Amino acid sequence: RRPPRSTLSSSSAASDVYKRQVERELVRQALKEVKGNQVRAASLLGITRATLRKRIEKFDIRQEINVD
Repeated sequence: RRPPRSTLSSSSAASDVYKRQVERELVRQALKEVKGNQVRAASLLGITRATLRKRIEKFDIRQEINVD
């Protein structure tokens, strides 16, 4: 179990922000690579489509998916 945020060091908090940014970018790039196909993007990332959909919502990526 994680300690309350107030007890985490600033470097740990910064690390969490960095991880979130990296995860968001990976999801965006996978979706771009497969032109928005969520099944194929999930496969590229090694996650289920349901998990991918949760990440899309978590990172508010829906608006950015640009299918050409």
